[in-house]
Amino acid sequence: MPQLLLVTHETDEPALDGAVAGLLAVRFGARLRRLRGGRDLPGLDVRQHVLAGGGLAANGLLWAERASGQPVDAGVEIAGPGDLPADGLLPDRSVAVAVNPQVTGDGSTAALRAEAERRGWPVRTVQVVPDGERLVALVDGRIDGAEEVGRWQRDGFGRPMPAGTPAPASDRPALRIVILGTEAYHRRQYPAALAALGDAADDLGLAVVVRFVAPDDLAALRALVEGTMGRVDGILLPGGSDMGQVEGQITAARLALRRDLPTAGLCLGMQSMATAALRERLGLEEACLAEANPAAPVHSIVPRPDGEGGRHRLGDDATDLMPASRLGQLYGRARTVERYNHRYVLNPALVPDLERVGVSVPALSATHGTADAVEVADHPFFIGMQGHPELNSAPGRAHPLLRGFLRAAAGRSRNPSRSHR
Repeated sequence: MPQLLLVTHETDEPALDGAVAGLLAVRFGARLRRLRGGRDLPGLDVRQHVLAGGGLAANGLLWAERASGQPVDAGVEIAGPGDLPADGLLPDRSVAVAVNPQVTGDGSTAALRAEAERRGWPVRTVQVVPDGERLVALVDGRIDGAEEVGRWQRDGFGRPMPAGTPAPASDRPALRIVILGTEAYHRRQYPAALAALGDAADDLGLAVVVRFVAPDDLAALRALVEGTMGRVDGILLPGGSDMGQVEGQITAARLALRRDLPTAGLCLGMQSMATAALRERLGLEEACLAEANPAAPVHSIVPRPDGEGGRHRLGDDATDLMPASRLGQLYGRARTVERYNHRYVLNPALVPDLERVGVSVPALSATHGTADAVEVADHPFFIGMQGHPELNSAPGRAHPLLRGFLRAAAGRSRNPSRSHR
């Protein structure tokens, strides 16, 4: 018989909001739903995870998608009993509902209970409580013969793993990877990039130490890349909508170009890498993203052209890969589907100039023909993708881009003499 599983987890971390409910939904074969009460909590941005079909959802739902291997169906979000759809919120199979008292009132929970009772469904409530560094899910009845239905502990990459999971062993020296961003953001706000890096490290059997550098701390960035603060084996430039990180990303990418430092870019990171190449290899110091500097005389990144779906590309979409490119070889196929969330693209008028100095476009939108990636052939690894590859990664199925990035970083670690041109 279907059942209603109400999973209450009071958290102010978007990276955990809805996480345990999603993991339990996968375990019990239930549909995932989430309650949202409209009470905004400062600092709790609960809608950054890009859904396959378009739209944004709670960041914690990332973990359900990774655990199931299927796109998350966030379902209907309701703020109160009056918001229930005419056919109800409960489908014809078990439902796990994420309840965060920080943003959800009691009325919507009562409405769900009433609907379940009308259908004759049993209702189970699960309370998620912290236990030191762990999260424990406790049920007020018995599911599968146990009062405790789950215990998780986040690993070094922020991934909620079953408590007691041993860390992967590696006999190799740890790679030192810089993520250009604040640690608080990547652990508490948007966990996908860090988690995907961990997936790639596990897949390759590599130990990785992550160092976070704030995008506006250019002195620390230069010191790291130049080796005065210890060895760095690679830089990851993440995505985001904060234009305040653009100049830091561009600086990092320019240093990486000069010093043959493996670099991977995600969405905004790819846009910054293309801009860095224009400045570094073509001398176009005035080049900038139109979104970051509308008054710049040269716009490296311009508004996405109108077309099917409008200017905002949101959700899963097909990308055509150039088989002879390094990116195409990493994928091993001619077409892929990635998750996208962007309104700006590489300026097509500048592509010939970039190609003249060794910067190619190894992937194109299958729908619009705009650039979905850039790469530099005469570099150990300098590849950025317009999409969000981190959202198509999970334990045991790391994304090809990040696998390739860490392989290149490992190669640099073994041959540190190749540090500059």
